[in-house]
Amino acid sequence: KYLHKLYNEQTHRNFNHNIQSVRILTDLFPNNVSLQVLDGVAGHNGEEPEEELVPAIRTDYNKFIEEIEECYTDPENKKARRFRASTLEGLVVRYADVIAYIISDRLDYMKIKGPQMFVTANRKVNSAAMSRYEVDIIENR
Repeated sequence: KYLHKLYNEQTHRNFNHNIQSVRILTDLFPNNVSLQVLDGVAGHNGEEPEEELVPAIRTDYNKFIEEIEECYTDPENKKARRFRASTLEGLVVRYADVIAYIISDRLDYMKIKGPQMFVTANRKVNSAAMSRYEVDIIENR
């Protein structure tokens, strides 16, 4: 949120880490990266988990770049958070990002010395939690 505020004040554009990551790969350090990889990068936003993810239909690079631009200029800044990848691999990355957010939140909670009865966060417990999340996703998605 802080990076968005700073970036928006200077450019009047939205800052979202997933969309900015595409910009890094296309503009700042351009490499011969496929549409599918860029699409997966844009879709790796676990801040807004969804009950069900269905791959988007996306095959044209220029239209993809137009979608990315819309994410920068969306007045409500929702398009970037709801961007869905067009490949199953990209959707897996989104779920991995959701798990990373959950684990990170657990660790942050412990850093602020939250009540121990609610969360125990250490490597062993977090590893077990990640395993449970992964199995749940595989079995129920």
